[in-house]
Amino acid sequence: MRFGIIGAGPIGTIISKKLVKNGHDVKIADARGIERLEGKELAGTPVCVEDVITNIDVLIISIPFHVMPSIRNIVDKSGQEVIAVDTSNYYPFRDNKIEEVENGMVESVWVSNQLGRPIIKAFNNQLAYTLENKETPKVLVDALPWRLLVITDHKNK
Repeated sequence: MRFGIIGAGPIGTIISKKLVKNGHDVKIADARGIERLEGKELAGTPVCVEDVITNIDVLIISIPFHVMPSIRNIVDKSGQEVIAVDTSNYYPFRDNKIEEVENGMVESVWVSNQLGRPIIKAFNNQLAYTLENKETPKVLVDALPWRLLVITDHKNK
């Protein structure tokens, strides 16, 4: 599959490495500019954020929660057939207080509203260290056919 990742922090970088290792085509961008990727140990092809959305099947967005509104114009340019995956979590001490979320709106609904499209929440239930270094114990792999919690409202995806 072809993936675009916006966000080259710990989670985005680890996901890109795992995807490339498993034979997927990956482009990775930093929402603040391609120069932010210089000197980072990356897997996949570093690109500017405008190019990360071209010719992909899945867009993984791995940026701080409060930054989501700033990439709406980029996400709008990706095709509706592109699956959008969000890895963020809301942290009021970092993201400032977001009234809608503070008043009970589900985080994924808030993100979907900011991006103007349905999103899938994934990878947000693990710390970067766990995602990179820990394997699921064999007893759980045998007992559970999944390894990662994914929540979506997409039909047939």
